[in-house]
Amino acid sequence: MPPLPLAQVEPARAALVLFGRIGTYAVRTADMHEGQLGDETLWRSSADSMMRHVLVPWRAKAPVDVFVQSWNPELAASMEAFWEPVASHHAVQNGTLAPCPVRLAMCHRSRWALLGMKTALELRSRWVSSTRARGVLARHGSVLVMRHDVYWFADLPRVRADRGVRLWLPFSCRISSCADTRARADTRARGRAVLQSAHGVQSAPSLAKCPQESRRRGVKSNWSLIGPASSVLGRQCGKMHLPLGWCENSVNIDWWFIADEALADGFVSTSDDFDEFTKLIKYNLKFHNSAPHHYWGLYFFYRQRIREHCQLGHVASSFLDFTLGRNVKIVNGAPRIPENGGCRYLGWENWWVPPQLRGPNASPSSPSSSTCNASNIAGYHAQCPAQTSLPVFRVCTELGNSTDARAMSALSAAARLAARHGVSETSRKRWEVSDRPRWREGANRSAEVNRRTSFERERQQHAPAAAQAASLQLQSSSTLKEKLLMLQDAKSAGLLSDQEYHNLRTSVLQQFVRG
Repeated sequence: MPPLPLAQVEPARAALVLFGRIGTYAVRTADMHEGQLGDETLWRSSADSMMRHVLVPWRAKAPVDVFVQSWNPELAASMEAFWEPVASHHAVQNGTLAPCPVRLAMCHRSRWALLGMKTALELRSRWVSSTRARGVLARHGSVLVMRHDVYWFADLPRVRADRGVRLWLPFSCRISSCADTRARADTRARGRAVLQSAHGVQSAPSLAKCPQESRRRGVKSNWSLIGPASSVLGRQCGKMHLPLGWCENSVNIDWWFIADEALADGFVSTSDDFDEFTKLIKYNLKFHNSAPHHYWGLYFFYRQRIREHCQLGHVASSFLDFTLGRNVKIVNGAPRIPENGGCRYLGWENWWVPPQLRGPNASPSSPSSSTCNASNIAGYHAQCPAQTSLPVFRVCTELGNSTDARAMSALSAAARLAARHGVSETSRKRWEVSDRPRWREGANRSAEVNRRTSFERERQQHAPAAAQAASLQLQSSSTLKEKLLMLQDAKSAGLLSDQEYHNLRTSVLQQFVRG
């Protein structure tokens, strides 16, 4: 087949690949027995946060194709209706897998987990191949692979994995709160009060008071030092004499990654070559557990040498921007956000690229390029290369007792309508290249197109009212929480460009700090 015209190649397109098994709030997936059903509330609350903070912001910039695999056939109908995937697969786990090659705890569970990821990734690769047969090459500039039960507090920046950085992983940093007897313990924003200590002190504590978190009790300030952990998964980095480096070949937060197409397609080898990877864990890492943390690490860093070639970037921070859904308890119908959820550290960016990819115009979606020595980058081996030398101040929005729906109430009904239909407008473009299952064709497809056309008419009708409402609400909002939520929702609704959102958010935070 001759090469396709450049106009038919869409490198900015992205893929969201969802995989795995949903557990419950009381029982994590690894401990579920055969036949136990997943909790739909847990899945739906995570899915809502993912839609709000990942899919909607990403689709505002370019198309995103969704692929869904699950080991929860009891949730298949709900997942299909919610995600409207271009391809999906649902099945139940059974006892048909081959036994593990060596004696390791949780080996059978890891084989199922990696088989689910393989199935999900093959949905994407087969769909991309099918587009070529129709004369359209739908390339994915980034492939976001994620568990179903990741709960997001903040937007995941849209990054590309085809511009120097081939793999993006979340930060996994050690955040040490500075001890300061003068400081208050409040972490949630209520006007200016969060900036003040008990005695009105707003300056940073001395460095001498910052490493004392583990040795001293008492009131902690909102000032912290951020740096790499000295251990990963409970084992000290660099202090174990192993054939392979422990921290260098493990992925501490193995809930999601963003990769280029080739790296994502190659990840299926963790399932195909499961026996080989499992023996590396037992004999080279000398670990007693078989866990996805190590299969991920051995594939990315031992087999592909991604970190060694300085092709690894970091974006978003665990427990600040996201956590697992089971950590967000539902109380009286609303999620109770963990302490640091939704917080930010002023002056600390939530993305990082290797030094050779930085430049005057570098950004998460468009790094520049050159050479680098990975071994000279402090913290790179432990998923935290962006450490701070001085205390940084934590600012948190008041998310603790609010649902996504309640947070959206900062917008008027018209603005919410625009935000919701904006998703439909972008997803409608998928019809040109989608490979829908047959049961979604015919009359169902016609009805879907009619529904989206109706949505578009409503969106156009209400968009002016939405813009006006957004402007008025921002002017009248009095708390930091209200202003930040208002800006976020206005951006999701398409009422603000990325640059406008960034400028207004910076202005709001600066005003807040000045009091």
